Amino acid sequence: MRRLKRGGFTLIELVFALVIIAIVGTVSADVIMRVYEQYIFSRDFERGQNDTRRTLDIIAARLQYRIKNSVIGRRLPGGAGAPPPSILPLNHENIDTTYPMLEWVGISYESQRANDAGGNVGWSGAAYKISDQGFYLPRSNLTTAWTTESEMIGASMIGAGIDQCTDWSNSSLADRDCSVFVFAGDDLRGDYYSDQNNSWGWSQSGDTYSYFRIKPVATDRNITLESYGYSGTWDRVPSSATGTARLINYYIVRSAYALTVEKADPADESGDLVLYYDYRPWLGEGYADGKRTVMLRDVTNFLFKEQGSVVRLVLCVLPSEIIAGAEDPAVRREMQFCREKVVL
Repeated sequence: MRRLKRGGFTLIELVFALVIIAIVGTVSADVIMRVYEQYIFSRDFERGQNDTRRTLDIIAARLQYRIKNSVIGRRLPGGAGAPPPSILPLNHENIDTTYPMLEWVGISYESQRANDAGGNVGWSGAAYKISDQGFYLPRSNLTTAWTTESEMIGASMIGAGIDQCTDWSNSSLADRDCSVFVFAGDDLRGDYYSDQNNSWGWSQSGDTYSYFRIKPVATDRNITLESYGYSGTWDRVPSSATGTARLINYYIVRSAYALTVEKADPADESGDLVLYYDYRPWLGEGYADGKRTVMLRDVTNFLFKEQGSVVRLVLCVLPSEIIAGAEDPAVRREMQFCREKVVL
């Protein structure tokens, strides 16, 4: 009798095939999972680096237009046993991590660059002293500057307790406190009277000697200045009594700015990099009176120092998406990345 040829698999063969498939599937799934995890890590790491780089670029763009002599590091109030609050110029040798807030007065470069139909800028940065308190601003149009200022300030001043923001074009109004005048000084770093720390209003105690209220007279280029904190003669500006008007440099400023890292708990590894803006030291306001915005999260360190004519910024981030599940502090430190920016 002819025996039929078998075309199937034995049970042992099927079991072996299933075991091999299971092994291959397990290994493949593990490899795929590892590749996916590496992709997620690389994506989040690159995103974090890009966010850090972009944040530093934004800070540098604003810090570039600073009154250089107004820049300080601020030591904030701490708990029991902490050093008392204080401020130091940014180029001071004792500036360190105990001064975690960077603060400065910003030049209103938007209103400076505004142009009118005649080709004049909002304010030129150069002026002639023509009387005791009178100045002539060539190639300037303060109405154009004010229009730009008011568009930027908008409704932000309403309800802020500041009702002195008035139209520069109305020469009968003396209070123009939204934007004020600062002498640039011979070194263009911003002139101050006697004490660098106590001329910019940082202590909120009336030490606002560096600021002058602007009062237009007849035209958009003739102004008189009214001092805030200093009642004497500003002897750094030469007298015009000889009949020869000397060209001096000046800035117009609108706001101060402050940057610091704020943590929900002081023991936290990281916190939010917060920017305070739209506050005016010449009115006795501090950073807490300004607006507040979070620029970057998961920040572990924000370091700054002035060296020569530049400011060095270092921003370190430990993204929460990357360190999720990493309990080893050494591993977490390795996942931190830092970026540096130099501002001229």
